[in-house]
Amino acid sequence: MRTYTDKRCEKGRAVRYEVRGKILSLRTQKQETKIFIKKTIHHDKERITN
Repeated sequence: MRTYTDKRCEKGRAVRYEVRGKILSLRTQKQETKIFIKKTIHHDKERITN
C-alpha cells in the first residue's frame, strides 16, 4: 500500500514538472512572438516611409 502512494506522489511530481516546463516554454514562445511582431511592425513602418 505504501509503495502505491509513493508511486502516486512521484507520478504527480513528474506531471507537475511537465506542466511547469510546458508553461515556461509557452511563456518563452509568447515573448518570441512579441519580439517578432515588433520587428515586423517596424519593417512595415520603414517600408511605408520609403
